Amino acid sequence: MAPSGMLLTVGVIGLLHAAWSATEHRHHLKMRSETFDSLPADILMEALVFFLIAVVAVVRKKTAELEPINAVYNLNLKTADNVFQAPSFYTYAHRGRGLFATIRD
Repeated sequence: MAPSGMLLTVGVIGLLHAAWSATEHRHHLKMRSETFDSLPADILMEALVFFLIAVVAVVRKKTAELEPINAVYNLNLKTADNVFQAPSFYTYAHRGRGLFATIRD
């Protein structure tokens, strides 16, 4: 298994353990008839640390799949006419139509 896959497994198992610990904490509070205010700091820290580990693992795994962008390679595939086209500059309703309409008639 790749290091990022193993790291992701550790992160997910750690998050599951933090969730289990939170559930057990709530269960013990119910047994003692105490009100739930918040989770203990150790459970919160455990969840935060393992969440960050899982995020780092996913980012490492996905960045390994990315390919660098090579603009020169992409431009070599196109002709000069295609590269320098600017459709936003095309104008079909210009005053030349009115100026030269009398010449054609």
